[in-house]
Amino acid sequence: MGFFVISVTKQQEPDAAYSKAMDAALELKRNFVKIKEKHMHILYRHYDYKPITNINLKCGMHLGQVLFGYWHSPLRSQVTAIGDDVNFCSRLEGFADNDQIIISKELNNALRKITNNTFRTRKIKIPEDKKLKTYEHVRYVYELIDKR
Repeated sequence: MGFFVISVTKQQEPDAAYSKAMDAALELKRNFVKIKEKHMHILYRHYDYKPITNINLKCGMHLGQVLFGYWHSPLRSQVTAIGDDVNFCSRLEGFADNDQIIISKELNNALRKITNNTFRTRKIKIPEDKKLKTYEHVRYVYELIDKR
């Protein structure tokens, strides 16, 4: 499971950042399946163990602003991102089905503006019973399918 919020600084070229993030998500999806299959095979073959639950990738991606930094206390240290756009991205990840990459309308629109856009997406209507908590006004999201 995971989610990405793409935040571009003024020094970066937005088109390049969007493309790199999409490429990374698609590569993560491809590699996740391979790694999962390899480890499941090891569990079955060497340990005669079949897990009760299945591990799957779910990914949400959005374009927005984040507060990103290193958080440290005597009990815990971590790199974290916070903000409304991070929360929205987390909701997208929660909406995703297994092995699916869901992107926001804003990110999909940004991809459409990229010169030589090579990413295929599919529009998905959010059913009434699966509305995104706190973001009930969002009616559609997009699935990142692949690269042409």
